[in-house]
Amino acid sequence: MSQKRKDIESNEEDKPEKKKKKPSCAIPGGFPEYPVLQEVLKRYSWTTIKDPIFTPKYEPHLPSWKNIPTSVNPIDYFKCMVNQKLVDRMLYDSNKLDQFQNAAKLQSKEVYTYIGLILVSVVMGISNHPDLFSHGEYSYTYPGKGEAMGKDRFSVIHPHLTINLEKMRSILETNFLHHLSPGTFLTIDESRIKAKPTMHAGLSYNKEKPEKWAFEINTIGDTDTRYLLGMMPSKEATGEIALAQLIEKMPLDKDKHYHLTADSKFSNFAQLKRLKLIGIEATLCIKKGRLPSEVYKVGIANCLPPGLSRFATQEGIIAAAYHNKKIIQLATTFFDVQESPERRLQSERQDILDLYDDTKRGLDQFNQLATYFWHDHPHSSQQQSQQLGYISYALTNSYIMYTRNVKDPMSHRNYVKSIAKSLLVKNE
Repeated sequence: MSQKRKDIESNEEDKPEKKKKKPSCAIPGGFPEYPVLQEVLKRYSWTTIKDPIFTPKYEPHLPSWKNIPTSVNPIDYFKCMVNQKLVDRMLYDSNKLDQFQNAAKLQSKEVYTYIGLILVSVVMGISNHPDLFSHGEYSYTYPGKGEAMGKDRFSVIHPHLTINLEKMRSILETNFLHHLSPGTFLTIDESRIKAKPTMHAGLSYNKEKPEKWAFEINTIGDTDTRYLLGMMPSKEATGEIALAQLIEKMPLDKDKHYHLTADSKFSNFAQLKRLKLIGIEATLCIKKGRLPSEVYKVGIANCLPPGLSRFATQEGIIAAAYHNKKIIQLATTFFDVQESPERRLQSERQDILDLYDDTKRGLDQFNQLATYFWHDHPHSSQQQSQQLGYISYALTNSYIMYTRNVKDPMSHRNYVKSIAKSLLVKNE
């Protein structure tokens, strides 16, 4: 061991142990009793509720499907999302490139064939694309191999197929909304498109996620069906602005009620008030310290013991603090609230937390399903990564629509295999 290393370890041993700071209470005397809590929150125009009874303000309506294919063939559902308009835009942008000016121009059939080969890669776990075209004892076999597209043509299309990403998102969103009228419950969340860490610009790193390096995409979806409705890159706006812009994309029925759920990235009290003005109720997770923090900091979240919850209300907004493994700060306009004449158990005070948990899972499940359709491509192009990511979103939505409208739907794996075969084999 070097002398320098010994000195470092010696200095570490000599350091006195740091004492862990005990959590301090904003109100002297530890856990504030309700009379104290009431007095503190009254200064900020909040009213405490000791034993609340929560009542939803309205009955929710269900989402409704529309313009559904009459067949049960997966390719018909897929082409509802990746339709001719999207392919035409790909042709328009790609054929401007020298690679297609100097060689044969890209054709519509080739785009679908290329996507079919990408889906073969998904199903068979092929990350090295030349393996799609290899022959021999240990080669891959799939429908249409050697007939649909040659290796040389694929090697031109794969790195150079392109589309304006803003136009791509716009066309896909139009296609998504063409097939579903959303129900009452909407969810805004973050999705991730996997990318290689060599593309540092525009990427985010999160060691807790399966896709550690990824493009972050802000999304809005229908909670009941887990169906994606709109999207925008996370880098384009702050969370609060993204929430407003995603809501603006939605053609909501003015005669129906809607409720929005979002986590702390997108949320503050001002959002609740703005949403209420346009007729949308919401349940939001409020980040610690986000204004107005007094209702939580010196009020309902202050020294809240594990297993308990507290509530306060102001102008139709209910602030809630729950202490499970950690303190969760929520705010909602979905419920009317009144004080119960009798003491209520903690299990009877979970309405807001249960609503948040149940609705927040909507897009979590979409994201999990989208990972089944992910193509582990070897190139390092940001453009290609995002294009294929958006196609995986379209494929996921097509599968959701398929499973909701076909009596005996295929598994997701067989669904992809069926689409790949239809795209690669003539007369399928």
